[in-house]
Amino acid sequence: MKKVYGCLPKDILCFFCPSIRMCHFEVEDDVAKKCTELFESTGRMSEIMKIGEIKDGKQKYLIDTVLINKMLLQEEGILPENIVDCGICSICNSDKIHSRRAEGLDFGLGCSLIGKKIPE
Repeated sequence: MKKVYGCLPKDILCFFCPSIRMCHFEVEDDVAKKCTELFESTGRMSEIMKIGEIKDGKQKYLIDTVLINKMLLQEEGILPENIVDCGICSICNSDKIHSRRAEGLDFGLGCSLIGKKIPE
């Protein structure tokens, strides 16, 4: 948006819709290692990733992808007050919201919109 349309980060609004949250975004060592490599320098790894349960002999980790995206948006200059998060987990609320992980291969889809207000 900055390159193509010349948008100023201070004028961009970002909204997080219902999505998988840390409580359910479970990964194994390979993804946890990559996440650590990418974000350890932020000093926020204790917020980004938590140690989960051991399942089938494998250590699981929980990752907060919403927090990661908020951090990336702010790095691009988006103002924190212009980032709005509905706070809804699509897995916890899969009786109301579609979720690939909750529904399996026959999952439904939601919709995301991006818009640009054209100056008058």
